[in-house]
Amino acid sequence: MGRRPTPLPEQLGAVFTVSRALEFGVGADRLIRPDLHRPAHGVRTGAAPATLVEQLRSLAAVLPPTTVYSHATAAQLLRLPLLHPVPPGIHVRTPPGSPRIVRAGVIGHRGSGAELVVHGVRCTDP
Repeated sequence: MGRRPTPLPEQLGAVFTVSRALEFGVGADRLIRPDLHRPAHGVRTGAAPATLVEQLRSLAAVLPPTTVYSHATAAQLLRLPLLHPVPPGIHVRTPPGSPRIVRAGVIGHRGSGAELVVHGVRCTDP
């Protein structure tokens, strides 16, 4: 039987970035242990995200603060009916003039418009 993983600093919380964990002195070898889940590159959680909201909160840890969820992702978050099957990927929107998000599993858009917060997650207003 393997050793129990070293406890993580409480200050990291349930969702944290790899860079923040390294700042707290957590070793890289601890961050690859199987008790931590990787919902997005550079993000770790103690439990795998079970819902869309949990997945979006996890991803938000590594997105710029001006990013909002958009398109089909916002529609799913708002529980709006979708007329067509949704291809894989999480849609995000950044303001005009800012870089488009380029990240595995993420579809980046730029634009502006009304926003709202649903279950603690920012998204575009329908």
